Amino acid sequence: MRFWKLRITGIPADVIRRLAREMAETKPLFVSQGWGPQRQANGEDTSRAIAMVPILLGQIGLPGTNSGEHEGNTPFPAVYLPVGKNPVKASIPCYLWTDAIVRGSEMTRRTDALKGAEKLTQNIRMIINSGGNTMINQHGDANWTHEVLEDEKKLEFLVVCDNMMTPSCRYADILLPDTLGPETNDMACQGGSHGDVAEMLAIQKACEPEYEQKPSYEICRLIARELGLEKEFTEGRTQEEWVRWCYEETRKKVPELPTFEEFWKAGLAKVWHYRKDPIALEAFRKDPEAHPLKTPTGKIEIYSEKLAKETADWVIAEVDRINAIPKYWRTWDMPGDPLEKKYPLQCFGFHGHGRIHSTFHNLPKLRSLHPDALYMNPVDAEKRGIQDGDAVEIFNDRGIVRLPVRVTPRIMPGVVTMPQGAWYNPQMIDGRRVDVGGCINTLTGHRPSPYGKGNAQHNILVDVRKA
Repeated sequence: MRFWKLRITGIPADVIRRLAREMAETKPLFVSQGWGPQRQANGEDTSRAIAMVPILLGQIGLPGTNSGEHEGNTPFPAVYLPVGKNPVKASIPCYLWTDAIVRGSEMTRRTDALKGAEKLTQNIRMIINSGGNTMINQHGDANWTHEVLEDEKKLEFLVVCDNMMTPSCRYADILLPDTLGPETNDMACQGGSHGDVAEMLAIQKACEPEYEQKPSYEICRLIARELGLEKEFTEGRTQEEWVRWCYEETRKKVPELPTFEEFWKAGLAKVWHYRKDPIALEAFRKDPEAHPLKTPTGKIEIYSEKLAKETADWVIAEVDRINAIPKYWRTWDMPGDPLEKKYPLQCFGFHGHGRIHSTFHNLPKLRSLHPDALYMNPVDAEKRGIQDGDAVEIFNDRGIVRLPVRVTPRIMPGVVTMPQGAWYNPQMIDGRRVDVGGCINTLTGHRPSPYGKGNAQHNILVDVRKA
């Protein structure tokens, strides 16, 4: 058992045992997880296993405890623009949009977790992408995605609306220039990561848009006009009038908000203690019969019968697993995969400094303050004749990324890491496609996790060599 634990985690069994005892003896125990553990092929089981810890220790429904999920937020009933109802009921998992371009007519509920339909009738041929760099930069297997987007027989028409010439914009058939925040009047509402505070922020125009830039609302209004639907789209309101309308409708739900004029002058409206700070599962713990959970039994289900039934007829890859009870299992592109003989290093992405995902990556001052690099342990660097500061190539069967290397004992042997969000910039070097931008998705796959069909982008095996 000791060897098994050490081999999987790299952490000595005594340390694991000490942590287990400390958790068992600590009262209250607050268990929370971020939005990273599930982003791997067996991540759904990992996430559910973490949530089991407070349950097994009885540390739920009490002050100072948590559910084992992400920490709580403050739900805030902000009113947004009415969007109507979508008559199309079929939907695909978000991460499988490239699959829907290539093989949409083959996608089914059993094979691809479709909702609202047993099967798609055709491939996706047109995409409208607004304010997102997910067309290539933030999506798995960038080189394969590049081939998909480049082939007009697959995706016939791509419209992109953005305010920066991102890698995703380069593939657009029509590029619509949106405004920056200080170039328009708008409003933002936020209740997440604020503790017991929710707030509304006035976004106020500081300068006029340049050249052909227009706010996205104005772009949509002009398109609606050409379609003969301007009146139906605007309902007779300008963007500024819609901002006021949204605020006033929100104020009907939250009367303690100031008037719109007071809000706009102050630039900010905060709501303190919008609702009594809840304790996760408190009501259930006090009276399970009166306050059942939203499970088939109304109880805590370590074994999920619903999950077992829902996926009983699903078709998944031989190496994948969908377990009714969370388990550890080895999967593809991780230590233990036969591919490890060819690519012996496990690679992870992380949120670095100087940008938010891919936003602000194109600002030279931020790049000089926070240059991207590959982090590598001295043991692995010495084996490859690599020294701190060398230009290196990180590679696998999917692609090649070129970055400087930081050799440091702060990362364990057998593992390398690089910040995600760098802009994909492939160049032909010695007949090879090399991403000199440093985008980690040049190395990731597009294969989804087995149940949620989410992005398993932490499953990466690579090797590293001097450039």
